[in-house]
Parts: sequence; structure tokens; C-alpha cells
Amino acid sequence: GFDSFGVHARHTGAGGTGVDIDITRGSVSTADATGVYGDVRTDSGGTAAIDMTDVIVSTKGSNAHGVHGLVRNVAGRAVSIAVTGGRISTAGRVAHGIFGQVWRTASTAPVSIAATDVDISATGVGARGVYAYNRGAGALDVDLKGGSISAAGVGVFVRHDGAGRIDVDLADIAIATTAETNGYGVLGYATGAGEKALSIDVTRGRIVTVGTRSYGVIAANVHAASEATVSIGGTGGAIATAGANAYGVYARHDGMGRIGVDLTDIDISTTGADAHGVQGLMNNSGNGSALSIDVAGGNIAAAGLGARGIFGYHPGLGSVSMTTGAAGTVEAPFAVGMEGRLTNDASAAGRLLLTQKGAIKAREVGVLAWAARSSGHTMGAGATTADDTARTMPMVHVTSSGDITVGAAATDAFIADRIAGDDGTLSAGENAVLAAIAADDSAALDRALDALPAAYDDDYRTEARALLARRGHEASSASDLAHLAAGRILDLSRAGVRALAISHTAIADHVRNGDRDPAILAIAEATRTDEQQATLAEQEKLSAGERTVLEAVLKGSELETALTALTGAAYTNDWKNEVRQLAASYNAGDVQVDVTEGSITAEGNGVEALYAVPHDSNGAIAVTVAEDASVAGGANGLYVRGAGATGGVRAQSVTVNGVVTGGGGTGAGVRMIDGGRLVVGK
Repeated sequence: GFDSFGVHARHTGAGGTGVDIDITRGSVSTADATGVYGDVRTDSGGTAAIDMTDVIVSTKGSNAHGVHGLVRNVAGRAVSIAVTGGRISTAGRVAHGIFGQVWRTASTAPVSIAATDVDISATGVGARGVYAYNRGAGALDVDLKGGSISAAGVGVFVRHDGAGRIDVDLADIAIATTAETNGYGVLGYATGAGEKALSIDVTRGRIVTVGTRSYGVIAANVHAASEATVSIGGTGGAIATAGANAYGVYARHDGMGRIGVDLTDIDISTTGADAHGVQGLMNNSGNGSALSIDVAGGNIAAAGLGARGIFGYHPGLGSVSMTTGAAGTVEAPFAVGMEGRLTNDASAAGRLLLTQKGAIKAREVGVLAWAARSSGHTMGAGATTADDTARTMPMVHVTSSGDITVGAAATDAFIADRIAGDDGTLSAGENAVLAAIAADDSAALDRALDALPAAYDDDYRTEARALLARRGHEASSASDLAHLAAGRILDLSRAGVRALAISHTAIADHVRNGDRDPAILAIAEATRTDEQQATLAEQEKLSAGERTVLEAVLKGSELETALTALTGAAYTNDWKNEVRQLAASYNAGDVQVDVTEGSITAEGNGVEALYAVPHDSNGAIAVTVAEDASVAGGANGLYVRGAGATGGVRAQSVTVNGVVTGGGGTGAGVRMIDGGRLVVGK
């Protein structure tokens, strides 16, 4: 019955000894109560310690945890739980397998959970396999080796509401969750301020989730003022998710610290819509720290509509760096293989650096790097070279040395691999299934599936029907950019590499002193979002003097004359200095693409490089194709275009030493819009 614990030790009196539970072998079974419970309640100190070896624990009922260690007071020293061998099973709502907890926010006690070769099952709604929670300032350490976890809620949940660190280490463990929504495999969650790191490391793990937003591994710091680092590391093993928006690996920071994701030889598979293989999200526009993602080896397959293989997004003041190693493959058969976004409004320090060494197969874009500014500030002013044609640290820089295949061929190859049998070859029946999918014929697919032997189970048939639906659906990734400048300047379809810097500027917001004029705001009309266009009708007029200042900022000259002409106390020196800083930073930025090895084959342009910042002729574009590289586009091999103040940019440079080919008709090997320098070597 209720509170009929299997084993319970509680400390409520004087002294600092706490409680110490030590069990070797045997079994514990309860109904409506926790199996093994250590509880320190007084302020006299003490540790809640539980040590178990080869024990079988079984509970039923809500909140009937398998093993629970709790410190409720301020002076408690620690929660320490160590379990070796045995099994733990719970069957009740919010009944966790192993639960370690520090309750008081003023406490400095740490929580430590270690489990080796333990099989854990938590089947109730909201039940977590392992749950570590600290509301104070002490550390959270979770170390799991071997064994397995099956949970109806979250597999491993580690939460800190204070300023302490989180450190999660998992090795050789299998984790599966069954929740229809938010059934994370591993979740590290920090809500407190401070500089203590949140770190998750998984070695040879096997993680499977099935629900919507059921990420395989997620590390999230959600405190806006936190300067802590968020990091996810992993080596070997596999992660598979099947729900919409269920990323394989997800690192998120809502505060001011950096994000680092470092994965080696991990296979990641996602099948849901917008379920990216790996995502890093810097979710604070004021964050000046770096976002880095490094994937070395392993295979990533993001098979849902709109799902990117690897996706890094930073709307703040820092930089984005993304790298894939030479070993391994990234597949995004219905979207983008590798994407980096930098939407940085107010810093000259931002850089977007993408280095692709491994193979990429995608339907829409192989490598997509784009930086956009929604106000007039630059994101990447760097020093120029001696001939002033390219900068040493470009705002957007893509280096490609691995093979890239983009278009229907990549999609169909992925589908064929999924339809093929275990030996990788296609039987006659499987070929019929594949032909029906290629023809977008659902009736023919049903007939082909009905003709297959019973060994082809319901999962196979369900996946085949899902693949037909996805193949016939235009991927949504291109629409992400359709409302930006690029959508009005070049074809967005199916490029091997696309690198661009664009501006949907609202520059008037930075120089207005009174009303705003729709005509002035519409100067950048070609690069506005639809949402911004809709707000033009609500804008009012600038004064004549402010109009002159705005035009001077946009064209990069005669600003001092315009500022001097302004009169009135509202136009303070601070206001004028802000406008000067804006003008100095507005006209700068670069795009660079270097293809150093490998082959790029795309239905659209092989490589696209675009600088599209209206009223800015100081940008530079540089594209190089090395001797050991080849680029082939169904449209153009290389497509380079600048859209600046005079219809061009400061410089466009293309150097070709490898092989570059374009498609027939109007296609070209190299197409440079607005002129530039072309050097053809060997």
C-alpha cells in the first residue's frame, strides 16, 4: 500500500551521518510505494547513500520509484546512488527507475548516480528510466555503463535549476523510449544562471525514440543570462528517431555561452518531417559566443521532408563553424545535407565557416551556408588582400573536399537502398516496389507490396508507402529562402554548394528620430520578407533631414554633411555616433567557396556564390576549384553573382584549375553576373 516502502532509511535527527543503504543480491517488490528509499530531511547534514549489487526491484503504482535518494534540507552533503547488476522495473505514472534529488535551492549538495550493467524498465506515463534533479548549487553527475533502459517517458533525464554543473557519461548502453511526444532518449536540462557547464558524452550507445520531438540526445540551457557551455560528445554507436521534429542530436542555448557538438563514428537515422540528424541552435540574439559542430565519421540519414542532415543556426553575435570528416556520409534525400545559418545584426565578429570533407547526398542543396542581416550592421568585416579582391576572413566561407550529389538521383538512390533486402540487392518484387515509387503510383505500389512474401512485415510496407509520399512531395527547404533576396535573384533549385550573404534590411529603424517613410523603407524592397513588406503600410514618414541621413548611410557617402544639417536637441551626439558606427559597418562582407577535392554533381548549379546586399558595392566574392576537384551542374557549373549599390560588388573572382561543366541550353561552365575576374589554370 501507500508508503509501504520495500527498504526505507530516513534521517531526521541531529548528527551528520545521514543514511546509508547497502543491499547485495535479493529482490524488492512493492505496490504503490518506492522500492528502495533513502531520505535525509534535517539541516544537520549527512548523505543519502544507496549502494546495490545484483538486486531485482519491482514496483507498481504512481510515483512508486524503483530507487530514490533524496536530500530535502540545506545542510545535506550529497545524494549518492550506485547500482551494479540486477534489474529495476516500475509500472506506474511518473514512477522513475532510479531517482536522485536535492530539493532545497540553498543547498550545495551534489547528486551522483552510477549504474553498471543494470536493466531498467519504466512503463508508466511520464516515467523516466534514470532521473537526476538538483535545485541547489551542487553538481549533477550521471555515469551509466552497460545495461539497458526502456521508458515510457524520458530514458535519462538530468535537470539542474541552480548554478551547478551537469555531467552525463554513458557507455555501451541501450536506451529506448515509447512516448508519443517528448520522449527523449537522453536529456540534459539547465534552467539556472551561472557559468557551470552542461556536458553529455555517449560512447557506443544505442538510442531509439519514436515520438514527436523525441530527440535522441538533447542538451539545453534555457536561462537567458547563463554563460555556461553546452556540449555533446559521442563516439560510436547509433541513434534512431521516428517522429516529426525528432532530431538525432540537439544542442540548444538560450543564454550567452557557447555550444560545442563533437561526434565521431556515430550512425544517426531520422525519419520524421523536419527531424534533423544533428542540430545546434543558439537561441539568443545577444549571444556573442561560438556555435561549433564537428562530425567525424559515421553515417547520418535524415529521411523526412524538410529534414537536414546537419543544421547549425545562430541568430546572435558570434560565429558558426561546422565540419564533416572524410569518413562517413550525410544523406538528406528530401532536403539539405549540411546547412549553416548566421543571422547576425550587430557584430563585426560573426563568421560562417562550413568545411565538408565527407560525402553528401541530398535532394535540395548539398551544402548551404547563408548569412542574413535584418538590420544594417555587417557580420563579417575582415582585412582585404593586397589586390583588394578577397578578404582573409570572409563572412561566409565554404570549403568542399568530399563528393556531393544533389537532385532526384540522390533521392532515388536512398529509396533503393531502403527498399533493397539485407544483402543490398533488389529482388524482382523489390524492383516492382521501387518502380511504383519512382512512378508516384500508389495503386501500383499496393499491388507490388501485396505480391511480396509474408517476410516483408508491416514496417517495411509502411516505410515504402511513406517513401512514395515523400518522393512525390516537393521538399520545403527551398521555401525557407524564397522570401529572401536570393529567391528573387537566382534559381533556388538543387545546387551542390550554395553560399550567400543577403540583407532584408530595416535600416531606417536605426536612423529614425520621428516618423518613418514607407518609401524609404522600401529602398531594400527586393530583399524584404513578406512579413516586413506587410508592415510598410503601418510606417509613417521620416523628416527630410532623416531621409538625407538614411540615404547617405545606404550609399556610403556624404554622411557627415547630412548629420551636420540636422538640428534639434533630439539629435544627440550618441545618436549621431550610432549612425556613424552603422554606416561604417554596413558596407562590408564576403562570400568565398573553395572546392579543393572530390566531385560535385547537381541538377541545378554546381556551386552558387551570391552577395546580395542592396546599396553595397564593397562586398567580395571568390570561388576556386582546385586541380583535383570537379564541378558539374545541370544548369551552370559555377554561378557567381553580386547585387550591390551599382548592380555589382567590389570584386568577383573565379579561379578554375579543375574540371567545371555546365548543362546544355543556356547553361554555362562558369557564369559570372556583373563581371569579375576569371582565371583558368590547368
